[in-house]
Amino acid sequence: MNQHLLSIMILVAVCVLVISGCASIQSTGSGPSTDHPPAGAQQSLIITDVSDSALEGGHDDLGWQRTLTAVANAAPGDEVIVYLFRVNAGARCAPLQIQLAKQANPEEDAEFRRDLLGALSDRYSRYQECVVTEPSGGGSAILGAIAEMHALFPRSRFIQVVTDGCSNRETSGTCRRQQLNDPEFPGRFVDSLPPALCPALDGVRIVFVGLGRGTVLTPVELATLRAVYRSWGQRTGAAIEFQST
Repeated sequence: MNQHLLSIMILVAVCVLVISGCASIQSTGSGPSTDHPPAGAQQSLIITDVSDSALEGGHDDLGWQRTLTAVANAAPGDEVIVYLFRVNAGARCAPLQIQLAKQANPEEDAEFRRDLLGALSDRYSRYQECVVTEPSGGGSAILGAIAEMHALFPRSRFIQVVTDGCSNRETSGTCRRQQLNDPEFPGRFVDSLPPALCPALDGVRIVFVGLGRGTVLTPVELATLRAVYRSWGQRTGAAIEFQST
């Protein structure tokens, strides 16, 4: 059975029990929605690396699972933004905006969520195909993806970044093993970044998911890689966390 379909079937069974809230999903072509969200509504971002190395590490599946969980747990009025990237995926592949709106009763909510999750796999797959087939020259630009999405969706206070952490299209790159065995590397790397890659992110929580997964980094090298992103968080004001899956 298709892994996306199996995941959806499991989540649908859970979502039937969710009280209130329903959703609609759209692909935007020219930027974020201009609709005014209800008071107290939350907007979250799921940014997933689909570069060659990240695909080999299974980060595309991690990102899909994170998307399903976010949509299933979103409250009425919330919005989930899904962005897949390599280097410049935003050039023609617009992110998915999944908007939730309160429905009349729990039964309508459950039916709408079933329909939403049933359609989400195909939508997500077509979006991923668009991104991975766009000419990019290889590699990924992780900090650029975060900066780009924060600029488009500044209301988001929670960002999940699903990536191996190997950003090789920004300055010197982050996963060269000689550098990762140098404890001074994180500070030098952040100092080398242009202002565009260090936006003000005060009050934003960023969780890196799957950092180092699929790589051959040693524990020492992985610790240095995490220090790179912590140093970047200190520079931008973001609260940085790490989760393995």
